[in-house]
Amino acid sequence: MVNADVICKVNSPTPWVNSLIVEKPNGKLMVCLDPKDLNSAIQRPHYPMRTLEDILPQLSNAHYYKKLDVRSGYLTNSLDEPSSYFTTFNTPYGIYRFKRLPFGLNCSQDLFQAKIDECYAEIDGVVAIVDDILVYGPVLLQDDKPVAYASKSLTTSEINYAQIEKEMYSIVLGCTRFHQYIYGRRIRVETLLVSIMKKSLLDAPARLQRMILRLQRYELDVVHLPGKCISVADILSRQFLSDTYPGLSDSFEAQVHIVFSSLPISDRKLEEIEKATLSDPQFDILKSVILEGWPQSRSECPTQMLEFWNHRDELSMNSGIIFKGHKIVIPTSLRALMLDKFHTGHMGVEKCIRRARDVLFWPKMSLDISDMVLKYLFCLERRNYIAKEPLEPHKIPQYPWQVVATNLFYWNNADYFVIVDYYSLYLEVHKLHGITSTIVINNLKGTFSRLSIPKTVVSDNGSQYSSQEFCEFAKK
Repeated sequence: MVNADVICKVNSPTPWVNSLIVEKPNGKLMVCLDPKDLNSAIQRPHYPMRTLEDILPQLSNAHYYKKLDVRSGYLTNSLDEPSSYFTTFNTPYGIYRFKRLPFGLNCSQDLFQAKIDECYAEIDGVVAIVDDILVYGPVLLQDDKPVAYASKSLTTSEINYAQIEKEMYSIVLGCTRFHQYIYGRRIRVETLLVSIMKKSLLDAPARLQRMILRLQRYELDVVHLPGKCISVADILSRQFLSDTYPGLSDSFEAQVHIVFSSLPISDRKLEEIEKATLSDPQFDILKSVILEGWPQSRSECPTQMLEFWNHRDELSMNSGIIFKGHKIVIPTSLRALMLDKFHTGHMGVEKCIRRARDVLFWPKMSLDISDMVLKYLFCLERRNYIAKEPLEPHKIPQYPWQVVATNLFYWNNADYFVIVDYYSLYLEVHKLHGITSTIVINNLKGTFSRLSIPKTVVSDNGSQYSSQEFCEFAKK
């Protein structure tokens, strides 16, 4: 309880010390706080408590119920320091006091009920009586009413998708966007196209195959419904906005702030990148193109922006810094410094590229990293160095034929069997007419019958020695 921050030790005199032993109705003793005398001095707030008769009228239209229990509910409420000294109790290990609301006080139930009501009073379908929380409702589903929205503007290439690919792409985006809610559950997906899931993976086009593979981790029941049964989706697909609304929703702004705050870069480095971005002439043009919109074709794009053309749909700007997705686009003046940072631990080309791709981006970044690492003299001198494993000699046996080693070898168009004693280095070589486990076992039997059975046999674990037949021979 001390580690859980429920009680703490008291090293000074206190105005009150409670008993620690309570007598049960059956006469047995129970070790717990006995605040009987303290309760007589507490001014109870008398908070109104609900009864079953108060709750039943609210449950008249409910068909589904769920009861939740607050674990150690009283202990979730903290006591101020002056009040906590009145919960002091004595033990053989010293004097302690409660830092949280203990059980047994005549005001605990009232205080806890007030806190519970403060949390859940304004939530429909939730009633709390002390540490029991009842959740109820007329239906489990929302009767086709939306509970969340998500959308994405299609890029120029995505607009040219076939209709079946667009429908499948919408399913992929929906599953990706709400992954934390649907993963591991069986989900019903309603779509307008009959054939969207009838194509087998082998017969589907390459783009459709990739989408189907991305959906394999979800348990989806794809059901076809005519357009009149999905009126909202059908209307939105026919009367879409030609221009995106310039404002940002609260959830979108929150998502941007989450990505920005989770970057593994210090605030000082972000300020340095922001200053370098402001002073970079190329990035001045890039920022204006991002804000005002890209040209319709590559031929109309400014020459300085051609290297960003293939990434134009992923580029954005926040707080004066340009991003490609969640990665920061580094201005030209800082790229040499970043290359040195990537290679601080003298890692190879692939590891440096993987490390950089997690958070940063600029055109031809992988090529720049590769050129930098391959020109680094210190790494070139040591890149082909492979440390040799040290030899570990066997322990010398205590007597002859205690430990023997055996192996097969091929010489002069014939197979041979060799067995060597570790103690005396005595060896025998036998020519074989085959290299099966049976032939090896027969040669070992002949040798052991003449020179006794060793305690340990060492081999290279070849197929003859790892077979089931040899294992049975070794057990005998």
